Amino acid sequence: MMATLKSTVSLTYHRPSFGIRVTSTSLDISYLKLKLATGKMDDFHQSKESQRDLNEVVTGNKVPLYGAGSSLSSTRRPVPLILRFSLRSTAHLVGVLVKSNFHTTIQC
Repeated sequence: MMATLKSTVSLTYHRPSFGIRVTSTSLDISYLKLKLATGKMDDFHQSKESQRDLNEVVTGNKVPLYGAGSSLSSTRRPVPLILRFSLRSTAHLVGVLVKSNFHTTIQC
């Protein structure tokens, strides 16, 4: 069996204080340990006291299921998928003298 998946991930990024530079790893959707779809979020600069809405497309085209097909064959049951990615933010607080890094992993 082969799987094709196309989904959209919507994020709201809010920054109450100083401006930062935000980068991300690839957005991965997986079933158990099988990666079904990936997507890439572009790097961006988030200015002070602002909010940004992001819509990222995550796709997988004809991914072989390698034996997981028997557990996915019923279309009436919900399939537990996991979205996983990491965000890294870098801020220069006092010019280039003080640099702070923030890192978080998101899984749902």
